[in-house]
Amino acid sequence: DYASPVTGIGFRQVDVNFASPKSSRDESVSQARIDVLLSTPSARRVAGDYAVTGGSAENGADFTLKSGTLVFEPGEMARAIDIGIRDDKLYRGDRTIEITLSKPVHAVLGKQPVHTYTIIDNDPPPAVAFVSPAQEAKENGGPVTAAGRLSNVAGKDVIVPFTVSGTAKEGIDYNSTRGPLVIKAGETSGMITINPVDDKLYEDNETVVVALETPVNATIGERKVHTVTIADNDPPPSVSFALRGSQGDEGKSPAKIDVSLSEASGKRSTVEYAVTGGSAVNGKEYILN
Repeated sequence: DYASPVTGIGFRQVDVNFASPKSSRDESVSQARIDVLLSTPSARRVAGDYAVTGGSAENGADFTLKSGTLVFEPGEMARAIDIGIRDDKLYRGDRTIEITLSKPVHAVLGKQPVHTYTIIDNDPPPAVAFVSPAQEAKENGGPVTAAGRLSNVAGKDVIVPFTVSGTAKEGIDYNSTRGPLVIKAGETSGMITINPVDDKLYEDNETVVVALETPVNATIGERKVHTVTIADNDPPPSVSFALRGSQGDEGKSPAKIDVSLSEASGKRSTVEYAVTGGSAVNGKEYILN
């Protein structure tokens, strides 16, 4: 009788399949075993190729697996593919390995020719926080930086949105780095730059408050707010009469006496005044409240 090359014992077709479509283990497991099964035993030698065909894990960095061929000796129904797993001690998230069977000999591919193995990351995400809660910057002292630091190195870019508030006005009192803050994979810190503007105005010290928001690939640490105080470097203006003296016709009223500042001020200025002498009598020849 004629028997097909892919027919096994009992004239049943020999299918080659992964035992399951997917599996996963912790990153600390140094070797993962993926079972490959025949649907029925064969009197012939059965073979089939396998190779990594996809996934997010990197061969050589996250795992080691070369393409190869599985051989089932007559009567054998199970073989395994062993994957070497590397524990990199970095938070990188879960990663996948896709393995595909192909080119069966004395068998056909079954319904599960692809297996996805997930490497479960066992490292916690780092926490991101400011190095210090506050600092002072001179208005004419040039840029300063607010440093964000990770508690440990991450294997993925950490992206941190942030908001900027405070009494200082952006574009007028300072310029700053645009968000988000990005700390590259393998690095532990990133900088937000605050560049004060010397506006030549006497004014109160002003604040720039930078607050970290929910990051990607990290968690928020305890110190999530950093305050930069811009210290004013301008002296207060002087106030004086515009002229040392003036005069006017008795029939013209009122008489205006100009008072001026030596330069513009960023704060509201007040000054007291009073009559301190002269020959004219207040209330009879003039009125000054």
